[in-house]
Amino acid sequence: MSVAPLVFLLLGLHALCDFALQPDVMVRGKNRFNADPLIQPRWWWWLSAHGLVHGAAVTLALMAAGFPQLWWLGVLEAASHAAIDDLKCGGRIDIAADQGLHYACKLVWAGVAVFA
Repeated sequence: MSVAPLVFLLLGLHALCDFALQPDVMVRGKNRFNADPLIQPRWWWWLSAHGLVHGAAVTLALMAAGFPQLWWLGVLEAASHAAIDDLKCGGRIDIAADQGLHYACKLVWAGVAVFA
């Protein structure tokens, strides 16, 4: 698979996971800086679960594109996505920087897959 379809797939899955598949309880639950004590489980479970959803999506995209040996990029995606979201939740970056960093990660993953 060439880089353009893989990038499109990665960005499309990102939009799906970050918007359509992220319920309001997860948006509120993953924010350790504004944690609602009534939301269970604790914030780190929500944030790690959200990161894992993204990591699994990246792994599935890479497998579909013929790069199953790069499954570990999904692990990097899970960690980086959670870290970036934590920065946003803490008010250190805004939504534009948050999404820009997420998109940059997808470009790196696609570059590693196609050009490495």
